[in-house]
Amino acid sequence: MISAIIFAFSTGVTKVLSRTINAKLASEAGTELSTVVNFITGLIVSSLLVIFSDSFRFFQQLPAIKSWSLLGGVISVAVVLLFNTTVKQISSITMTLLVFLGQVFAGIILDMVLVGRFSTVNLIGGFFTTIGLIFILFGSKTQNSGLSKDKAPCTS
Repeated sequence: MISAIIFAFSTGVTKVLSRTINAKLASEAGTELSTVVNFITGLIVSSLLVIFSDSFRFFQQLPAIKSWSLLGGVISVAVVLLFNTTVKQISSITMTLLVFLGQVFAGIILDMVLVGRFSTVNLIGGFFTTIGLIFILFGSKTQNSGLSKDKAPCTS
């Protein structure tokens, strides 16, 4: 259980790092090209992992895999394109919270559709997180609205 928690936390950290690096690449090369470069690099690294690990037998299992389950790659391309487009427009914390909210509500829907399970606690948590995000968004706008471009915020 503890390793799953560590891996999940690490996934969040690497997701923020990845989208920040991809945003930098997108600002230099463009959104579409940076997405292609991202996936070509990922293909090379993934191929090396498959070749040098015990996963090479995966290719034998490919014919038995349902075609709809291969849509993960298509969705991943959409995720990277959306991140590369959006990360330049909003702050990292706002992006993280919005992505988290999307994950919470998508998870609630998927649990209902795929497993037939509904969690009121998760739904309430999602709404509280949404309220928190609203406070963060409107609170930061009101704090920053009194500053002009030539004035720095007081740090004392």
